[in-house]
Amino acid sequence: MKGWWPWVVVLGALGIVYGPALAMHIGRGVDPQVFNDDARQQIYPFFRYADSSLFPNDYIGDYYLDNLPIGFRALYTISAPLIDPAVSNKIVMYLMLLITILGLGVAANRLGGKVAAWAAMSLALGASLYIDRMGGGLPRAFGFPILACALAALAYGRVKWLAALVCLGACFYPIAGVLVGFATTFLLLLLPASDRGDAKDWDLRRRLGFLAIVAGASFFLLLPTILGSSRYAPVLTAEDVAEYPEAGPGGRYAPDSRAPYESFFDSASKAVARGLVGAGKPWVAPVFEWINAGES
Repeated sequence: MKGWWPWVVVLGALGIVYGPALAMHIGRGVDPQVFNDDARQQIYPFFRYADSSLFPNDYIGDYYLDNLPIGFRALYTISAPLIDPAVSNKIVMYLMLLITILGLGVAANRLGGKVAAWAAMSLALGASLYIDRMGGGLPRAFGFPILACALAALAYGRVKWLAALVCLGACFYPIAGVLVGFATTFLLLLLPASDRGDAKDWDLRRRLGFLAIVAGASFFLLLPTILGSSRYAPVLTAEDVAEYPEAGPGGRYAPDSRAPYESFFDSASKAVARGLVGAGKPWVAPVFEWINAGES
């Protein structure tokens, strides 16, 4: 199906199925008394840019600001005098969700058409993982949209788009930038020319030079955070739990967010499952019960 009207059908169907739940979520989200728990530590330092009299000599606030990616910090620093950070972080959350859904739809449409696009966007909207991890408009909120747009760039063979996303990852969520960087390296150095998209005619020297420029730009963008965080003590490890018990069981972080970590394949399988399993009431209860028979 070509033209713009199939997209109207796709987006309209998504709106009918998921619109009420999203509207309810947004209705609760705009309540000033409802906020993501981690926003308390990573968003509140930006109130100093809205009102200079707030939180003077705040060492904890300085610590968080120094450890935030440069793009994320700049976004909230610039917007704080204009929009209450308690409001802007929620705008960021829903904007990142929108970009994620659209990125997945564009990538899936390239590979399998409108039906595939609807399925991909439906899976993402039906799972709680995405909006849950984007809650609070924190740096991790930028991970999914960067990766979704990277999938679209890979589907269309746009190497320069991938480079831009690597740099955006360095600015907002470095882990996502690293993943896109690995994908870009794999594309340019390991795949045959026919699978390199718009870089199919690049010789090895140009490909290596391109990757070097991207890596250098990413390092330059990460440098302020590296230097800022270097003023503080090193990251606590599993060996430090005896001295700092709050870093271990019963402390600040859940088992999957602290050492010792599970293997890649164990944690990846759980992450994939969370991205595919829906949240809320099933569309057709008998079918859901049949599929999940014996699971409880």
